[in-house]
Amino acid sequence: MTDLLTRSRTLTPRAREIVTNARRLLEEAGYEALSMRNLAQRLGIQAPALYKHFTDKREIEIIIIEEGLWESGDRNLAAIEDADDPLEAIMSSHRGWALEHPNVYRLSYGAWLDRDRVDPEAERHSGEALRRVTGNRPAISRAIWSFVHGMIDLQLLDRFPDDSDLDAIWRTGVAAMRTQLVAPAA
Repeated sequence: MTDLLTRSRTLTPRAREIVTNARRLLEEAGYEALSMRNLAQRLGIQAPALYKHFTDKREIEIIIIEEGLWESGDRNLAAIEDADDPLEAIMSSHRGWALEHPNVYRLSYGAWLDRDRVDPEAERHSGEALRRVTGNRPAISRAIWSFVHGMIDLQLLDRFPDDSDLDAIWRTGVAAMRTQLVAPAA
């Protein structure tokens, strides 16, 4: 995991250690395991000690969400740089990140986003590559985003029939989205 925590917030070394361990707990055991009690146990402290650094569990989650937004944004920007097919590159990049970090993905993208608490720059950064690929056309960007996240969610939930060729489904989706990129802007 890259140390991106300071991009949205300044944390003390101890707060950074807590968030790092919270992310590891989330990655290893899933969202249900991410509790202040389990986190404290992992750190070898009493749960009330965590509240010296954070107001609540949601604050820790918000920092992990921001980290996920920054990470996925960085990865997607790198993927489109010099790509022969930037649309395929960004869609594959985001899918790859989600499959490598399914629990951070679910926390970052699979639930309500508390925009009053999340750094708007982190959210903006997460969509920058898609804005570039679509020529900053919001309707097309959102259609692509919806397809990508719907496919990822279905894949993570194992909702496709066993005989599904997920790569073929992705290629078909990329081709369908590409038709919108070449269409005149509405």
